Amino acid sequence: MIQKTFQNRLAMSLVALSMALSWACGGSTVEIDNRQNEDDQDYEEIDPQLRAFADEVRRAECQVLFNCCDARERIERLGISYSEEECLTNAGLLPSGLGLAMLNEAIVSERIVVDWDAADMCVNAFTTQSCSEFTEREAIRTTLPGCRQMLIPQSENGDECILDEECISGYCHRNVFEEDAADVCAEMSGVGDDCSMSSCPTGTFCDSIDYTCRQTLRAGSSCYRAQECRSGRCDPNEQGELRCSEVAPICQGD
Repeated sequence: MIQKTFQNRLAMSLVALSMALSWACGGSTVEIDNRQNEDDQDYEEIDPQLRAFADEVRRAECQVLFNCCDARERIERLGISYSEEECLTNAGLLPSGLGLAMLNEAIVSERIVVDWDAADMCVNAFTTQSCSEFTEREAIRTTLPGCRQMLIPQSENGDECILDEECISGYCHRNVFEEDAADVCAEMSGVGDDCSMSSCPTGTFCDSIDYTCRQTLRAGSSCYRAQECRSGRCDPNEQGELRCSEVAPICQGD
């Protein structure tokens, strides 16, 4: 659960790679990857500026992780068993399968415009934050300078899309029930709205009982799924009852 929480936080903090990091499954978001030749070729086709930024993001991850988390925390909480040197050496190995190619295609197609000054500001703010900020901060994407502003969506409602980040509304509707239908930008459901065919905004969840968007629950509230809780954690208490837990720090920090 802590590994998943770590992935979600880091994905929010580095918006340009949010789709890549949130799709990675298990362990740290920094992975030593042995890509096949076709993946090498795909990676080389990524825009050089975007590829350089992705490498910079990975190096920032390595720097913060090894500065703020001791060896035991890295192994037990994040599943990281390699050294800082190995992390930095492999910082550029970003397989296209993790979504970088999709982001590149959206930029090339002008469905997203990147503010590179804001992107640099975001990475710098992430790298220079204190360990306590790194381990305790919620919603880094909305608080670190530049992170929220770096991707500028260009697609109106009704335009075809692949990523939420392409849409001015912030939501790319997946037409999962209509064969051959394209995904399109659409308005996101709000609190109290039906969410059976759409997503709920940040800070809310889709209630699986009546498919209505509701505010996420405070720590101590009864829950059934992690998505219902503000902390992203729904754990059994001493009585075996499922309750929303407090946010657990990634590492102890400074």
